[in-house]
Amino acid sequence: MNPIIISPIEMIEGHFVQYELPPEGISLLGYVVRRMHKTQLLEDVSTMLAAKQTTQALYSVAHYTAAASVTFGKLYYEPRPDRLGSTHKENDPRTGASVSAMLESIAPNMGLSCAVSLPGGAYFHGREISRDASASLRGWVNPTTCTFHFHHEIPAYTAKIKGNITREIVPHVAGPWHMRAHGTLELQDSAGNVGRLILRRDATATVILTSVAGELSQQNLTLY
Repeated sequence: MNPIIISPIEMIEGHFVQYELPPEGISLLGYVVRRMHKTQLLEDVSTMLAAKQTTQALYSVAHYTAAASVTFGKLYYEPRPDRLGSTHKENDPRTGASVSAMLESIAPNMGLSCAVSLPGGAYFHGREISRDASASLRGWVNPTTCTFHFHHEIPAYTAKIKGNITREIVPHVAGPWHMRAHGTLELQDSAGNVGRLILRRDATATVILTSVAGELSQQNLTLY
């Protein structure tokens, strides 16, 4: 079986990174919300579930989770900090989905929660806990524990994604430093499908799913 390869973001060095980190500046929560403005990846889930294509639905949810959790590309500047308890909300301009984030804790670890309400009624939410960044031979390293949930009402369907993502900021001799990430997310849904997503520093990932009947499945995806 060939692995599923999630290729780098189409605009990795272009306009989308600048959308997440606009020239006029942005707060941490504003950056997180804009990073999650990829909700078009969830638009076909309702159609998939209506056709009982639960494996395809889980792929789409995993696809969105990975894309919404990381940024690959130039770090033009560091977002300004938010106060404890602050929230930020901004609709995804492509889909109209409501996306929000809240700073729940700062010390000893930073805790962020996020929520997405899609126009069709589906709901995605989660929480991540980040330990303090530390220096390494690869640059600045920020280990993060993540748990995400996806809910769809009719037909009824839920998915859970949890695991660890390590975000890195890599120094460059000339020009902005670069952002990248790696990690592993465990996948499961209410239809009995289970799997794993392995994210790599080169902005590729391998996803393997097993259905409730024990069948392995695969699909080629692009991260964005």
